[in-house]
Parts: sequence; C-alpha cells; structure tokens
Amino acid sequence: MMNQQSIRNSSSRKTQFAIRFLRALTRIKMATPIVSSVQSRKKCSRRIKRAADTSMAATIGSRRSWGRAILLKHRKQVRNRVLMRQKVVGDNNKGNKTRKIKVVNKEEKQINKARKIDSSKGVQGSVNRANKLRKLVPGGDAMDFCSLLEETAHYIKSLNTQVQLMQKIADIYET
Repeated sequence: MMNQQSIRNSSSRKTQFAIRFLRALTRIKMATPIVSSVQSRKKCSRRIKRAADTSMAATIGSRRSWGRAILLKHRKQVRNRVLMRQKVVGDNNKGNKTRKIKVVNKEEKQINKARKIDSSKGVQGSVNRANKLRKLVPGGDAMDFCSLLEETAHYIKSLNTQVQLMQKIADIYET
C-alpha cells in the first residue's frame, strides 16, 4: 500500500510541477518581445531555467532544504530587482550620471569567506568531495553528510523528472 501511495504522490507532484511550469512559460512568452537576437535568446533561456527550478521547488515546498534554498534565492532575486534603483550622482550643471546600487547580502559574504578559508586548509579525500557536493545541491552548505546524501538523491530525482517533463513539452511543440 505504501508503494501505491508513493506512486500517486509522485504522479500528482509531476502534474503540479507541469501546471506550474506551463503557467510560468506562458508568463515568459507574454512578457518577452519577439526578437531573435543572441542576447534575447540567452535571457529567455535563463528565464525558462529559473521558471523550471522555481516550479520544481514550489511543488516540493518546504519539505526539502534544496527546495527552500531555491525559493529563497528566487525571492532574494526578486527583492533585489525591486531594491535596485538608479541614483543620481553629481549636480545638474555637470550632467547627471546614473549608477545602479545593488543590495549585497551579508550572509552571502560570510559563506564565501568560509569557503575561502576551507579551501586554503587543503582539505582532502571524502571531505573535499562532500564540499564539492555541497556546492552543487542548493542549500547544501549547512548540511551534515547524511542529510546531504539524502537531499542530493531527492534533488537528482527531481531534476530527472524536470528533464523528462521538459522533453515531453518540447516533443509536443515540435509536432
């Protein structure tokens, strides 16, 4: 019975992910002008990847730390876009120069500083591999090794589901 229930949950999560992702694709398509320059294609592909990741994380919700990390990163990006503003520098006689001010997160600075310290110690073996894995899995920075392996397995499974769904969508639009 547990196996059938987990199959149903997996199927409903796939459906939820598909619905969220298709809605996000629709919003991207409506917001993107029809210009086929290289820069606009790269920007569009980044938006699609971000939409796929946030849709996947929103489907999982707060049950997994990698999902929470992706959603938190997305919220911070949205907040930073709102907080980025143009500030007028200089006076009117010399001409106005504008520059963008970006809000820098203190936590990100501390994490980067800790990574530099760890790499300077010359950590070897399995600890070094675990640190590399922590960089790959969203939210893996503060996990112990067992939790990291569990989160990694779930993240890989979700990425596999994401790839399958995106392939199906691409196949539908090709025909």
